[in-house]
Amino acid sequence: RAVRILICNWKDLAHPAAGGAEVYTEACARRWVARGHEVTLCCASVDGRPAYELVEGVHVVRGGGRFGVYAATAAFLRSFGASFDVIIDEINTRPVFAHHHCQRTPVVAFAHQVAREVWHHEMPWPVALAGRYVLEPQWLRAYADVPTLTVSASSAESLAEYGLRRLEVLPEGRLFLRHLAMA
Repeated sequence: RAVRILICNWKDLAHPAAGGAEVYTEACARRWVARGHEVTLCCASVDGRPAYELVEGVHVVRGGGRFGVYAATAAFLRSFGASFDVIIDEINTRPVFAHHHCQRTPVVAFAHQVAREVWHHEMPWPVALAGRYVLEPQWLRAYADVPTLTVSASSAESLAEYGLRRLEVLPEGRLFLRHLAMA
């Protein structure tokens, strides 16, 4: 049977700051669509791109900017989250907290890595310090009991240090549709 999958990631490939996580995400999404599944990607707005777009079979829903995407995604989850079979909550520095916004649909978190060192490159000093030592640990502890996939043993160890308990390593290059059942 076809699975209705919602992916929450703050960027899509059209975003000027898209990187490896977005390449991986959209490659998986396109493969799932090719296998007959319905995939929606909820992400930030991009200048010059519509709020809704069908890209290679993937429904892309955009709203909010770099920081507003979290409120826009939360609103989308509260309105439409229950219409999906599974939600993939990608953790890219600040998570979406899909499991708080839509409790009727299974949620699987997916993290490529933690942001520890990135804070000092992306944010000014006081925010970087708060992000590294207060915000990120607090945010990730909220995922302690959420099934979480990550791409390496070292990332799993880092996530476990923050209290996540339901971790599974899924090396990049493997399609993770069968792992969504862990929700």
